Amino acid sequence: MKTKLLPVLAAFLCIAATAAGQTKGFMYSLSTEIGDNFRKNTGFRPMDVTFMPGYAFDGRFFAGIPFTVSNELFRTNGVQNYENNFRIGISAGYNILSHDNGIVSLSAAFGGSVYAQHHRSLYYDLCAKWGTKAYFKPLVGLGVRYYQSLGNTGRDRFCVYASIGFQFN
Repeated sequence: MKTKLLPVLAAFLCIAATAAGQTKGFMYSLSTEIGDNFRKNTGFRPMDVTFMPGYAFDGRFFAGIPFTVSNELFRTNGVQNYENNFRIGISAGYNILSHDNGIVSLSAAFGGSVYAQHHRSLYYDLCAKWGTKAYFKPLVGLGVRYYQSLGNTGRDRFCVYASIGFQFN
């Protein structure tokens, strides 16, 4: 029980500890991500929809808690199967380039399966996103994600994904 509560507790402590700094305010983002591992016989294609409430600390640093609904297509020895998954994680990022026309941000995330039919896993994510610098920010991005299988539920998987969505700040 303690190991299940530890990531959630750590996420809330990270957000609470940094909230005392210079604040820009709460932010919300909604995005869809489509990925592939580019392997014919052991294919893996996740299709995700993510809602992430978060906090922008000073215009550059931000953190959030991504809630992800995922439909994952698996291919094993030519037989294709799918699974629905619900994941929760923690994300932190930095706007590495901010100019009059837009932003470029780099973010990292970690999380795990809350509900999975068969394949429970943890994920590690790194993503670069580009967007405008308005209140309503359309975003596009590219990222990599590693899925670490838990128990005997499958194999570890690595995929590249494209993301499109928007963010309110």
